[in-house]
Amino acid sequence: MKILSIVSTFPPFVYGGGEVSALSLTRWLAAKGHRMGVLTAAEDGQSELNGEVIDGLEVWRLRYRRQYTYSTHMKAPKWQKPLWYLQDHLDPDNRRKMSRVLDEFRPNCVMVHVIAGLGYNSLYEIGRRDIPTVYFMHDLNLVCAKGAFFSNGKECVGRCLACVAIGKLRFSAVSSIARLALCSPSKANLDAAAEYIPVKKFLNAVLLNANEYPEPTVIHSSSTKIRFLYVGRLHAAKGVHILLSALDSLAKSFEFSVNVVGSGPEEQVLRERFGDRGWCHFHGHLTEQQVSDFMEQSDVLCIPSVWQENSPGVVIHALSQGLPVIGSDKGGIPELVSNNRNGLLVPAGDTAAWRNALEAVLREPKTLEDWRANLAQETELFDQDQLGQKLLHFIVETAEMQAGNAIRKAYAR
Repeated sequence: MKILSIVSTFPPFVYGGGEVSALSLTRWLAAKGHRMGVLTAAEDGQSELNGEVIDGLEVWRLRYRRQYTYSTHMKAPKWQKPLWYLQDHLDPDNRRKMSRVLDEFRPNCVMVHVIAGLGYNSLYEIGRRDIPTVYFMHDLNLVCAKGAFFSNGKECVGRCLACVAIGKLRFSAVSSIARLALCSPSKANLDAAAEYIPVKKFLNAVLLNANEYPEPTVIHSSSTKIRFLYVGRLHAAKGVHILLSALDSLAKSFEFSVNVVGSGPEEQVLRERFGDRGWCHFHGHLTEQQVSDFMEQSDVLCIPSVWQENSPGVVIHALSQGLPVIGSDKGGIPELVSNNRNGLLVPAGDTAAWRNALEAVLREPKTLEDWRANLAQETELFDQDQLGQKLLHFIVETAEMQAGNAIRKAYAR
């Protein structure tokens, strides 16, 4: 097959989990013999590419009329954002660029992973050519401007007027594609979107991302004290302050350590509050290889998110490596973490509940050994080839969908 993968950022500028998953699947498909094209945005200082081959992928890296690129949007001043959003939804140049790439590459199927920064209105060009398309729902961007239902330090209880308006523009563009399929890595994410848009009207699937993670370069060894690990952005939505507050209240009674891997807007505040604790160590952003090595030298990963996580790649990374997970009972996390089998689920945002859960593990560390033993029997659940084959089957079915076909089926993982 000839497949065009659309993703806002491309190495070495990979912003988040959606981009990582897009690149993993694109490379996996190329390794299986499919001809893969990539449409992405040029970052500041990068030259444009027009179909040049990079690592077996034909890459169109184009420059868009924006004050900043998608990979730097978190650092952009607020006054620039309204114009950026207007350009991302209405600028006709978005459509011209998409039109040129589609006509030059002529794909059998399109995979839309992250379209922000490339122009949602450019999707009309895919629809105009009636190209079968799989839209990967890495977040809730079809119903929320930020894709997270989290604003001003708290989870949104509904949609604001801005999200309603932007969501309408986005879904109008996406649904202009007659042969459209929606793929989400978690049922929770699909169901959350279905509250606002007719997801079930389209061919849809719940399938895990076919990610591949680096093998650790160190060997797991036991420790006399439990080694907790957090990996992710340091943002209010991630609930890191809840985890560290819970551990802080246990520090006088137990010996343990926690390694915090990641950076973000909350980093300075967290360092100022907990940086002087002997048990707490901040490491900033690390490579995936370094994360694999940290996981191998840890006893349990903690994911205390207070927002609707989709299917956190770091959880899959940990479980595939045999590392148990203690996570919030929110979003797609419960679809990955089986309570008291490969980890523990804790009420999201409840510091007391997190304290109790962590204390239980500290009092009975053998629990972690049991969870690790269970995970040793389930490594095939996250095998990239198995997950990739499921996604490929869905992509092929989408590509074979007849024009005007009204049949819509739902898939389960």
